[in-house]
Amino acid sequence: MEAAGASDETSPFPSSTTSSSISHPTQYPTIDPTTFDLIVCGTGLPESLISAAAAAAAKSVLHLDPNPFYGSHFSSLSPSSLVSFLNSSDDHPSTAPHAVEDSDDHASFYLRRRPVYSQVETSGSFPESSHGFLLDLVGPRVIYCADSMVDLLTRSGASNHVEFKSVDATLMYWEGKLCLVPDSREAIFRDRTLSLGEKSQMTKFLRLIQGHIASEPSVEEVKEGILRIPAEDLERPFTDFLQNKRLPPKIKAMILYAIILANYDQEDAESLNNLILTKDGIESLALYTNSVSRYDSRLT
Repeated sequence: MEAAGASDETSPFPSSTTSSSISHPTQYPTIDPTTFDLIVCGTGLPESLISAAAAAAAKSVLHLDPNPFYGSHFSSLSPSSLVSFLNSSDDHPSTAPHAVEDSDDHASFYLRRRPVYSQVETSGSFPESSHGFLLDLVGPRVIYCADSMVDLLTRSGASNHVEFKSVDATLMYWEGKLCLVPDSREAIFRDRTLSLGEKSQMTKFLRLIQGHIASEPSVEEVKEGILRIPAEDLERPFTDFLQNKRLPPKIKAMILYAIILANYDQEDAESLNNLILTKDGIESLALYTNSVSRYDSRLT
């Protein structure tokens, strides 16, 4: 595979795997070598794994990234850099500038970039403290302490090259301000933003989940009616299950978006294909609770 550009090895979105050569634009200087087994476009996690695996298998890899930063969609940017990135989404052509060309010894094609966002509007100014934090480009990219990925990174030795940093706290934007999301039963009762009734409802719900996850409910839980969740409820949308438990909107939002990290609006009728089922929501809650205090008093 022939190409022009820069760099060697390491990152996501496999752009093409056609072997032979691709003619390069004359305005770019050629690089040596000019033929590669694999060309990877983007430096996100999937691209990096593919690139590294190919390089480890003694394949020649050309690793490219059209962005001025590493990480592709997995990157975290400062507020000002994020705005620049959003504004650049309209700069990419929507159609290919030239037709695809094929011959016996090579295939030439235009690699179209798909923007992360569309119809973005930005306004206002940055807060004074904007230099003190970064924003994930496409949502939270945390890994739970109890996630199998952490075990894989540890067993493979990749953890020697990765820095793990604990999340100090989880906050949720609610009714015009940020509120702290409690990560334990003790934190729930220390939270001054929750009413006594909300604290009781959230604690009872978490005990229900823990009772379901346990192989057998304890005698105390049986006396209090905390039994396993019926099988028919497990196949229903998780948001319906939360609604039936009469959880207030704030608690529902905490569970859906701050704890199990739902990617789509779970109460939008148009998101039927993206609704989380109760069984999957409970599995995510179990992962969350197992992650708390595994390495520290916080989540990774």
